[in-house]
Amino acid sequence: MKRILNRLALGLLVAGLLLAGAEAIARLVREPAPPILVAPPEREQAFRVTSGRVTPIFQRPFEIPDFAEEPSGQRVIVIGGSTVRAGAEPDLGIDGEFPALLEQALGVEVLNLGVPGANAEDLLRRFPDVLGFSPDLILVYSGHNAYVMATQVGLQEELGSARTLGALIFRNSSLFLGLNELITTAPVRIGNKPRFELGADEREQVRDLHIQHLGEILDLARQAGVPVVLSTVASNPFAPPVAQDCPEVFDVLGLARPQLGSEHRPLDLAGLRPEQTQDLDLSCTQARYLHGRALWDSGRHEEGSEHLDLARDLETLPMRADRPMNDAMRALAQVTGTPLVDADRAFRERGMGLEPPTWLADVLHPNAAGHLALAALFAPEAARLLGLPDPGLSLPSTAPAADAGQPRPAG
Repeated sequence: MKRILNRLALGLLVAGLLLAGAEAIARLVREPAPPILVAPPEREQAFRVTSGRVTPIFQRPFEIPDFAEEPSGQRVIVIGGSTVRAGAEPDLGIDGEFPALLEQALGVEVLNLGVPGANAEDLLRRFPDVLGFSPDLILVYSGHNAYVMATQVGLQEELGSARTLGALIFRNSSLFLGLNELITTAPVRIGNKPRFELGADEREQVRDLHIQHLGEILDLARQAGVPVVLSTVASNPFAPPVAQDCPEVFDVLGLARPQLGSEHRPLDLAGLRPEQTQDLDLSCTQARYLHGRALWDSGRHEEGSEHLDLARDLETLPMRADRPMNDAMRALAQVTGTPLVDADRAFRERGMGLEPPTWLADVLHPNAAGHLALAALFAPEAARLLGLPDPGLSLPSTAPAADAGQPRPAG
């Protein structure tokens, strides 16, 4: 028996070393993709209260510290998905997230209860608990995950829950990503049929549900006498559509196709000119994206911005809120008389009509500069509703880092 156990242990050790070696080799070929899809927990209880301390039960992949059930002074609570957390740059840490920056600027407690992967339905389900923590103000930054989680349903139906779960667990493994790519057909096409597709009708249904759930959140807050600030959401128009509906267009232009899992960040398209893209079939969102990038990068910003916006609005596997989603949230704020921080519009004003890519880490998550921008945008409205002086936070520069290689907006 001992000999069998020894052999088993040796076999496991050898297997582990082989997997580690394979992972190391895979990482030389490709870097693991940043986490995008993180399914929220399927449990009713989101918080555990013990001796006056609250422990958020769902904390991955970013820690949410315990906090006192009852506030000692004014308390602000921020809710949303991974975009209110360091969604693509966990090295930022809690102190780099915009709620922490608001806390420092306003001098009041600001709790960040953002849950990666949460859509408005998830926020609504947890909202009674949030109201139970006696907030003086609630800030809501949510919109991207309405589409993301809708496509996640299709992903689970197509690949099966086991592979979907595996993709979440091993999202930092280059080996897993490579093997998954080998056994998966083109990211959004099976034969001539797109998969996980959200057409115009499906998008409208998703938007309506998002607005309905936000409206129910506002109703609950109004009944509790707690003011809420809504916000539109910003995303990165310079990141290509995740839906690879015509990847052959990259071959035609002599460009490397985006790898599955790496398409969430802007592509380096230096040298691409509008003359090369003007005859492409723009009914394909990838072709429209490349044409928009060629126009923008050549200085034709007004034309380029419309094509890039359309590529974002029409992609069938949306990872980011589109213009109609932000318009719907503006309308909800107006109809309900809810204060609105128009983050999308403010980002666009600083980026010559499009959100500055230098404020975003990937397709939708703000980076350090983006979190600074969100703190500066929320601060005046939060201060007004709390009866505090405006801390006068400034928006950061939109200039790219020296090694960024990204499209340059106004600085």
